[in-house]
Amino acid sequence: MKRYHVGDVFEVALSGQKKAFFQYACDDPSQLDSNIIRVFQDRYETDDTPDVQDILSGAVDFWAHVVLKLGTNMHLWKFYAKGSAPPLPSIHFRISSDYGNPSVTKSDNWWVWKVGEEHRFVGNDPKLLRVAEIGIVVNPKAVVERMHTGQYTFFFPVF
Repeated sequence: MKRYHVGDVFEVALSGQKKAFFQYACDDPSQLDSNIIRVFQDRYETDDTPDVQDILSGAVDFWAHVVLKLGTNMHLWKFYAKGSAPPLPSIHFRISSDYGNPSVTKSDNWWVWKVGEEHRFVGNDPKLLRVAEIGIVVNPKAVVERMHTGQYTFFFPVF
């Protein structure tokens, strides 16, 4: 069984003979001890074999909480190369107390946090919520879907 390490880089096959990459950035003990990945914006031709440092120097498209092993087992991504461990992300994640209740489409019950910090209630502070990534542990298929389309399609309340 392959054991992944912070810094590892993964490859995802996309439609149209393209591929994308993400890096295992850290684990979040406050969110089910899930893995956090940073997904890069650049897309490559299927036959390209970019240098790991070129990939890691690219712009980050989004961050997500996932279970790496699950995505590998589902054949959605594969290990590409070892990379150096990035610094802990300084971005905020958000979650709503109303998540999972389909009758609530707009929530005023938001919590935000950074990796290694406690969740703190912010209500409906749009300034902070606009810059915070969705912090639920995302199904690997949804991560790949966002790489394809630029957004998640699962239900999540808005602020």
